[in-house]
Amino acid sequence: MVMPFVVQRPDDPTRPADPDRPVVAGTVEKTLYRKAAFHATRLYAGPVGELVSRELLAMHDFGFRVDHSGLGYRLAEHIMAQIPEGER
Repeated sequence: MVMPFVVQRPDDPTRPADPDRPVVAGTVEKTLYRKAAFHATRLYAGPVGELVSRELLAMHDFGFRVDHSGLGYRLAEHIMAQIPEGER
């Protein structure tokens, strides 16, 4: 049996998610993943940057399966925190 993903809604993180309803990542999250993927190859040279970039692009493409407390979201936030404000 496959367990459904439990996703906290950004509008109310205390409300339990409905496992029968797929959740699509919003425009803000998708933009975050796309921008972080772009900057990942500049922050991390070689295969590591390429791997991080591809993973973030996969998070962008399949955002409906994303748990906002998961590693992908934290990674995107970490990468964007490393970029100077004027380059974001």
